[in-house]
Parts: sequence; structure tokens; C-alpha cells
Amino acid sequence: MAALEGQSDKLQLILLGGNFRPRANSVAGPFAVEMLQRMYAAKCFIGVDGISLKHGCTTPNSLEAEIARLMIERTQGDVILVADHSKWGVVSNFEITPPTKIHKLVSDAGSAKQAREELKARGVQVIQARTEVSADGRPKG
Repeated sequence: MAALEGQSDKLQLILLGGNFRPRANSVAGPFAVEMLQRMYAAKCFIGVDGISLKHGCTTPNSLEAEIARLMIERTQGDVILVADHSKWGVVSNFEITPPTKIHKLVSDAGSAKQAREELKARGVQVIQARTEVSADGRPKG
């Protein structure tokens, strides 16, 4: 929290209620839905388990999909998808949104050039996250 000292007038942190899902490190359920229905966001960051041009952004949990859909619906600015290269081409159980609702994708260097180009052609800004790599080629940290 030391990094946030002196920034309190520029940042507002709101925590959702709901059922905590430790495996996904997320909250979902009716309390979270009710709270989200009372607010709007300037931008949102959404994590997914799968992304495909045909099937969109998906996740294996219906409650998480509901929260993500609602957050996207209530965002007035950029919808930013965060997904590493292993999510491309994966189709999970529940649709969150089609790729047409995504403004930006933050991914790693492992994503296929064709996948990046297909998203760019649909108006999605693709941002490659920098990752530090150890001598054996594995990500650090």
C-alpha cells in the first residue's frame, strides 16, 4: 500500500460483496450483482479462460460470466481484456461477451501473430505485456 500513499485523492477502491471463489480469486452471486447494478465504471479489466473470434470470451463458471457481462454493460469507457496466449482458441462453458465489445487486449509475447492481426482487424488494440524471462526461458516471478 506504500505505492498508494499520497494518491488517495486520485483513486477510489470499491470492493464487491458476494460469494468469494478462492480458486478464481473472484466474487460472484446476487450480492455482487446487486452492487454492480448501482454503479458505472470509466473502464474495466476482464480476465477470461478462453477467447475465440467465433465464440467470444468465455469462462467455466456461470456466476463469473454474469458478473463480467454486467461489468462490461456498465462500463462507459474501455473494456480491457487480460488473457495470456494460452487462452487463445479456448472455448469454455459460458460466454461473457463477443470480441466486438472488447476495446483492448493485454496479452503476452506468446500469442500468435495471426490471432493478434485478426483482433486488430476488428478494431481491438492489442497490447503486448512485457515479461522478464530467466536464462532457461521461463517467466520470472
